[in-house]
Amino acid sequence: MRVEHHTPMSKTDGDHDLMRLASDVDAGKAVDWDRAAETSGGLDTEEIIRQLRVLADVAAAHRTEIGRRREQPLSKWGPLEILREIGHGGCGTVYLAWEPALERSVALKILHDVDQSWAVINEGRMLALVHHENVVKVLGADDHDGEIGIWMELIEGLTLKQVLAKQGPLSAKEAGLIGLELCRAVAAVHKAGLLHRDIKVHNVMREHGGRIVLMDFGTGEIQTDEARESLSVAGTPAYVAPEILNGKGATIETDIYSLGVLLYHLVSVEYPVPGDTLEAIEAAHANGQFVPLADRRPDLPGAFLGVVGRALARDPKQRYGTVGAMHDALFEALDLGASTSQKRIEPPRRTGAPSLAVLPFVSLGPEHDIEYFCDGLVQELITGLTKVGGLRVASRISSMSALQQPAEVESICRQLDVDVVLEGTVRKQGNRLRIHANLVKPADGCIWADVYERQMADVIGVQEEIARSVVESLKMTLGGRLTRRHSENWRASHLYFKGRSQWSHRYHGGLRTALECFRKAIEEDPRYALAHAGIADVYVFLGFYSLERPRVAFARALAAAERALEIEPDCPEAYISRALFHLGGDWNWTEAERDIRRAIECGPPQGLAHIYLSWLLIFRGDVAGALAEARVGQQIDPDSLPVNGGVAYSLFLARRFDEAVKECKKVLERDPNFIVAIYIEAMALAQMGELADAIVLMERATAMSERAPFYLGLLGNFYARAGERQRVEELLAELERLRAVRYVPPHAFAYIYAGLQDIDRAIEWEAKAYEDGAPPFNYVSHVIDNLHGDPRHIAELRRMGWQG
Repeated sequence: MRVEHHTPMSKTDGDHDLMRLASDVDAGKAVDWDRAAETSGGLDTEEIIRQLRVLADVAAAHRTEIGRRREQPLSKWGPLEILREIGHGGCGTVYLAWEPALERSVALKILHDVDQSWAVINEGRMLALVHHENVVKVLGADDHDGEIGIWMELIEGLTLKQVLAKQGPLSAKEAGLIGLELCRAVAAVHKAGLLHRDIKVHNVMREHGGRIVLMDFGTGEIQTDEARESLSVAGTPAYVAPEILNGKGATIETDIYSLGVLLYHLVSVEYPVPGDTLEAIEAAHANGQFVPLADRRPDLPGAFLGVVGRALARDPKQRYGTVGAMHDALFEALDLGASTSQKRIEPPRRTGAPSLAVLPFVSLGPEHDIEYFCDGLVQELITGLTKVGGLRVASRISSMSALQQPAEVESICRQLDVDVVLEGTVRKQGNRLRIHANLVKPADGCIWADVYERQMADVIGVQEEIARSVVESLKMTLGGRLTRRHSENWRASHLYFKGRSQWSHRYHGGLRTALECFRKAIEEDPRYALAHAGIADVYVFLGFYSLERPRVAFARALAAAERALEIEPDCPEAYISRALFHLGGDWNWTEAERDIRRAIECGPPQGLAHIYLSWLLIFRGDVAGALAEARVGQQIDPDSLPVNGGVAYSLFLARRFDEAVKECKKVLERDPNFIVAIYIEAMALAQMGELADAIVLMERATAMSERAPFYLGLLGNFYARAGERQRVEELLAELERLRAVRYVPPHAFAYIYAGLQDIDRAIEWEAKAYEDGAPPFNYVSHVIDNLHGDPRHIAELRRMGWQG
């Protein structure tokens, strides 16, 4: 007989075992409490184990109560009336339900795991962003009386599992056609920034009529470019990629592996790696027990076998890099006889509704000082055309991105998913403008063209004429004016366009020039609402970056925004300006959200409005909603540098530092000098402990900003945390010298002293920011996480008006 000796745990081992014990309690696993107590490392550990046992008993009682409730027939869940159960699985029960408010039948899935409500509701919000005919439409997610549910459109038909049970293995063509639709569905999921993580025949339905629909996102998660470490393995064992079993996280390639398993199963009713449990599958992979599809179905076409084989490659790098690439390969393998252009995965178009992109108008001739007018003309045309019912108009940012490299009209239309493009040129000679506009359709060439010659003083209203001609050429019905004449003064209009052009360069010194242009526009036309909104925007950002004393800058911003709304009550630009004042000036989250949503209602769609709403929701504690809004903004303006930089900042505020870095790198690939992405990446890297890289980036941002105090404070924080005391002293001296010649925000000093771990002096400087009306971003930055738990810091937040 062998006697086992139990050695008391060391501190390190004890911490590890306690974490594992807590994880088992969280998962509802059985725990040998006597053994846990016997191997504890002392009285402190015994007390923690005792408390964990109490929590386990409470959780078990809670689960028992929920289980008891489930045994009773449900008749109502939240706003839905439950009609009958239509499915049951390991993750939850699916019911046929009735939504009285909209008088429609829906499928309601009530989850079994009562401990994952936040994750499930967050997932439901994210999945609602996916709009594709082959993806089930998620209608809502909520928590009622401890029951977590997701409801979605009702799909009537059979799962692919039921199809196989009914008719046996499919042919390569039958399976391939299903695979093509699934590739399009998964591509839409990935485009929305999500991963499915549980693609299998049980989760795909063939609707009556033949439509293939990807269902059940019970284990879906937000996508990252690299695998993330995971504490648990999600998904059905046979469909799980081998790298998941090795502790890696889900990626696009793991979804591609699952698609490969699904295709394999459709034609063989078997799986490539045998096993009913994760352990068995893991052992089979380790022992090389992979069965090639050709061994089971040697009659299948070689090209089809090749697609499945590549999708199932053990090394993720050997699989298809995107679902689109797999789609094209599968299409080739099926030899359906269509042209290459038909094989591409295209976003679904609105049936019968024309779509259009307004490309940048090109300035010609010897006088090239009218680029600002070309920009303004395009923006006015887009704004006007979006008011036409049934016409879809691509965003300005997307249209500009399409012209970064010379391309044929057909290629541009395919890239932007539009039917026609409006293009044109502007030539200035003296005081005359000659505007040439063309409407081009790939298959038909130019379907409309016209030339507008105007004196500079008579150019007001030309965009209305162009827009009307476009609508008439598309044989659509007009419903009133398409563009609004914000000013009848052509000089004011030109000054405003020039100001907005400078505003687009606000991160590179354009604020002062923009402010001057907007002021001159108002001198020409005091009732020019857009110019007043422009002034508000300038002052808001002067306050955000503390380039002026924030309280003064924000007060001027509010006055200008209010004046704009007095003149034009439905001006979306002015609502956004006022929302930004409430966000940064008086910290009034309720009013800020009301104004942003009003701006969104007034239209046209603006990605930045959703970015600002994202920041606001993070302040209010709704991180899931915030990230969803950030992705909406990104979908509206996918190529906008400020929008993508804003997404990175949302991720930074949400403490998703690795994802923030990746977003910044994508932005900097397009514009290496976009200062917002540079300093956000630096802050995220600093929080990840990569201070050397963070310092390099922040040195660069500091130089680009001409050593603005905001950036000097961040740089000093990083040097302090890196132990570079001499550099810190030099930066503190530089800030002191600057105080004699310009405004220096107290937070510049607070950041540096926080980096030095001199908490008392950091709080002293932070207290000085109250009189200056500092914006909330200075207080909540994770760069000063070591202040956030200090009661004095919390008191300062409350004094400023924090509502979080």
